[in-house]
Amino acid sequence: MLLPRRRTTSARAAAVLLSAVAALTACSGEAPPTSQATAPPTPIARLNTDAMRLVRIEFCSLLPSSAVKTALDGRRGSGERWRSGQEVAVSGDAGSGEADAAGKDVVHENGCRWSADGYSAAAWLFADPVTTAQAREVMRAAGRQKGCTVAPGPDFGNPSQLQSCRLEDGSLRERYAGLFDDTWLTCEVQGPSGSTKSAVRSRAAAWCVQVANATNTTR
Repeated sequence: MLLPRRRTTSARAAAVLLSAVAALTACSGEAPPTSQATAPPTPIARLNTDAMRLVRIEFCSLLPSSAVKTALDGRRGSGERWRSGQEVAVSGDAGSGEADAAGKDVVHENGCRWSADGYSAAAWLFADPVTTAQAREVMRAAGRQKGCTVAPGPDFGNPSQLQSCRLEDGSLRERYAGLFDDTWLTCEVQGPSGSTKSAVRSRAAAWCVQVANATNTTR
């Protein structure tokens, strides 16, 4: 049965796009990431993003388990998933610089997160088509988020952005986000206090390449 959809304004859509869902109920009955061996991913700077067409699907089972383990710095993490239209528990990182009240909300994205020992890796695709104007609004909001800086970064869609955050607990988060035609992809890696920015960024770049490739229909 189809779940009811809520209409969103451009501002609401932008807030949802950058939602960092930190406490979600895992979807039941979904397969874990695939475990087959994979070739080393293309460096993020060499992605041919102009030719990539991402499909807005529940993609998490397509991600290789080796990619998850690498993103978690060699650890095996526990995972959680969510899909558009699902009511989930949210923590309040809306990406706008102002925390939403924690509670439950209906999400408008398909995504997943793995965590282990203070490390985490996550990715999500907005479920509806996104315009360039909406994407740029999201990017402006990311620049206002407390403890974060933004930069153009490598080509990861058009437009695209790299956000670097030092969170209140001292952990580091590197987040890539970009518009691939009309599909908005966000992916991130987080490391505990004491992690170096270069190490977290390197793992985030490799992780985001794996996510983009998993959803790319032109491969």
